[in-house]
Amino acid sequence: MEKQILGLQVSPIALGCDSKPFKHGLDCTVLLDEMFKLGINLFDTARGYEHSEEVLGRWIKLRNNRDKVFVYTKGCLPLPFSRMNPKALRHDIEKSLKALDTYIDCYLFHRDDKNCDLKEMLSIVNEYVAAGKIKSYGVSNWTRDRVRLANEICKENGWAPIAMVSNNMTAIKWVKDPWGGGDGCVSISRDEREIAYYQRHQTPFMAYSPLARGFLTGKVRSDYSSTWNEIDSASKRAYFSKENLKVLSKIESVARKNNSTVADISLRYLVSKGINMFPVIGTISPERMKSNLEAIKKPLSEADVKLIESD
Repeated sequence: MEKQILGLQVSPIALGCDSKPFKHGLDCTVLLDEMFKLGINLFDTARGYEHSEEVLGRWIKLRNNRDKVFVYTKGCLPLPFSRMNPKALRHDIEKSLKALDTYIDCYLFHRDDKNCDLKEMLSIVNEYVAAGKIKSYGVSNWTRDRVRLANEICKENGWAPIAMVSNNMTAIKWVKDPWGGGDGCVSISRDEREIAYYQRHQTPFMAYSPLARGFLTGKVRSDYSSTWNEIDSASKRAYFSKENLKVLSKIESVARKNNSTVADISLRYLVSKGINMFPVIGTISPERMKSNLEAIKKPLSEADVKLIESD
């Protein structure tokens, strides 16, 4: 079930390389080999993920498979103040290129800052595109209005449009931004105006935290309050609400009807929305990833989607 981004055949799920083995700089050769055998060749990393880029870069060099993988990374993460400026951008790009020891398929601005000089920032990434060090560029945690503005600037200057967007999307709504910083994180979950934009434009959409940081993996049960402690503080902050527990109850009902799991139904929901969707999964279990790949082969029925979204 391969898809395409910029002409390259890629897996329908991206492996999120923000898990502890990557961040701590451990040897992930076996893990990456197993994921690659499953067909995973789309990798999500970032300058802000500690040693993640170095780990991924070493594996690519070891396996000599650069032409068979698609790597996107991100930079200008606020620490904690905005770093959406030319100096930070050049610094982060150079650091990422050195860490990965190869070109970058797509470079994303990690967070937005509405006060930045967007034309100047886009001109810099286009310098790197012209030099062959970056193949394309995109954004992470940007609203559709900001994506539209960026594309207008690109068109005015004869540059390629935004090639990729990475925002949160799940079957449940954020209560609040789990991390913050800069203009914060952006979730389009249950936001029909944002969703309609990506349905219309079909920009590759990398949905990070598609299982709500564990809230939609089956760890939490809608009727069993003690399971709420199975998720971390960021997940509780972002997703814990009476409304989301009601939605979880509906997902559990759909899972029982389909003889499936909460996690599988949650992923199937995402690929049922008509977006050019790529869930970003940070699992370190090849078996779990195999299950995820099987799940997204079959979108939910219209009736099941309506049930999950019903009031």
